[in-house]
Amino acid sequence: MGKNNPYKRGKTWTIVYYTYSYVGGKKKRKQHQKGGYKTREEAAADLKKIRAQVELGLIKDYSSQPLEVYLRSWFEKHKVENDLASCTKNGYKVNIEHHIIPYIGNIKLKDLSTEDIRHLHQVLLDKELKAKTVVYVHNVLKAALGAAEEDDLVRLNVCKKVKPPRIEEYIPHLLSEEQLNKLVGNIKGDPFGPEIAMASMLGLRRGEILGIKTKDINFVKHTLTLSRQITIIKDNTSTEKTEEYYGETKLKSRKSNRTIDISPEIEELVKNQIKQNQLNKEKYGEMYSDNEYVFCDMFGSFKDPGQLDKAFKAALKKSNLPNNVRLHDLRHSFATVCADRHMVIKALSEILGHSSTAVTDKYYLHTINGKKELPNILREAFGSKDSDDESKESK
Repeated sequence: MGKNNPYKRGKTWTIVYYTYSYVGGKKKRKQHQKGGYKTREEAAADLKKIRAQVELGLIKDYSSQPLEVYLRSWFEKHKVENDLASCTKNGYKVNIEHHIIPYIGNIKLKDLSTEDIRHLHQVLLDKELKAKTVVYVHNVLKAALGAAEEDDLVRLNVCKKVKPPRIEEYIPHLLSEEQLNKLVGNIKGDPFGPEIAMASMLGLRRGEILGIKTKDINFVKHTLTLSRQITIIKDNTSTEKTEEYYGETKLKSRKSNRTIDISPEIEELVKNQIKQNQLNKEKYGEMYSDNEYVFCDMFGSFKDPGQLDKAFKAALKKSNLPNNVRLHDLRHSFATVCADRHMVIKALSEILGHSSTAVTDKYYLHTINGKKELPNILREAFGSKDSDDESKESK
């Protein structure tokens, strides 16, 4: 407005200033007016101050688009840029469409508050969603608003200011090395025996075991490569109702995709399974689907993970072992045995496919021998020489 800014409006003075935003990569300008100044000098001074704040980025034109519009746009971009696995994409979509948009989707981005986030948490908990699910929803929204903050669409990522519900940490029920050996010995000949043995002797996840194919085994280098899993797939892309089924997906993280060394016992177990698969292929002919799964059913298809869980419970009963142990607890038990035998934590972390050694550290807290040896370690490190001399004299 040049010379006419500030300008007189009735008995008071009004100023005009502009804020800027970027939409679709294009710079957009929005005009604002502020009035009520008693004198021109007062208005001009405030105009100068506001212009400086705009220049410093302290005053911005934040987005008025509804959260639901932004979330859908962000998701389409995010899933391509990050090459999300199909199960992850479906998880994000379910959270956005079913757990966020119905409750706070109509709120404008710039108006979203910490109170709205707390309200969302409470609504989901009242619907009896598990705390773990609510945390997942929170993290998806947090990621989306983080991108909005970077693009200056919001002043602040309000999810950073709100703590999600606390997840009660599951304490695994561990089997000792002796109990693991007893279990593996008693499941020989069991239809699900090889899978239970793989979980006990390598600490693999259920889906990882069922996803192993013959090409993943290198009998020359004595290695096993893990790159896929059999897991629940939630598909809501074609209908409003989410469909769930078991299917093959790639492992989610870079650390989960790994190659590990295997023992002669594991190699023998795998070879026997491959031989059995070949016999089934010859027996059932066209009825056999050669999907190259090592641990498959008699027709070549991957086994039902739920049936494996049931078979494991039966194996526990057969071996007279505690029935509160989950199949996944074999993974924890394996880690504990390795820790008790002083395996280097980095090596154990790589075998388990953990995201970092910090995750693996948790298993050392559950070790049996490690706790027993702690007094000896402390005595060796910090004990006085006098006590050592007394010890030698007593011998």
